[in-house]
Amino acid sequence: MTTLSDIMDNIHEPDVILDHVIQNFMDGEFYFGSATTIVQWRLENYEMLRQWAYPPTADFNDAMVKINSGDSVLITEGNDQLARYYAACLSVKARFLKS
Repeated sequence: MTTLSDIMDNIHEPDVILDHVIQNFMDGEFYFGSATTIVQWRLENYEMLRQWAYPPTADFNDAMVKINSGDSVLITEGNDQLARYYAACLSVKARFLKS
């Protein structure tokens, strides 16, 4: 049985795969017999999907610790990590527009 956790685990997959997981979830017990479409479900749960897509703030915090460590190797790693974090956030903003 597909659960909300399965949807969360597949949030970074292309939309066609994510939609398949959502459909499997909707084919389950809770939505059985419902006329709700994937598009409707995504609209009703848009805020949740957008939130799940963001990278964990722990990644940001870890990058900042490395950047402020005083160790040149860690500073480089932290800058790279921070750049990936920002890129991931911008990707979410592009995929799940706020308004």
